[in-house]
Amino acid sequence: MLAGRRAEALRETGRLAGDNTLAVPTDVTEPESVRSLFAAADRFGRIDVLVNNAGIFGPALPVEDITPEQWQR
Repeated sequence: MLAGRRAEALRETGRLAGDNTLAVPTDVTEPESVRSLFAAADRFGRIDVLVNNAGIFGPALPVEDITPEQWQR
């Protein structure tokens, strides 16, 4: 199962990965998008491995100085 914001890039990766791939366009900054992703994963029964490689470079601050809004982005 592949998830990411760019649907065309996901489809291309899915074609390269083979027939057993499900590509689900997902924006992890949107809670409803994440819920839809996990709903799609239900068809597999369970999630064995989850790799979260989402994020952006934030401000160069100690973690305790980052606001909740900056963290959520």
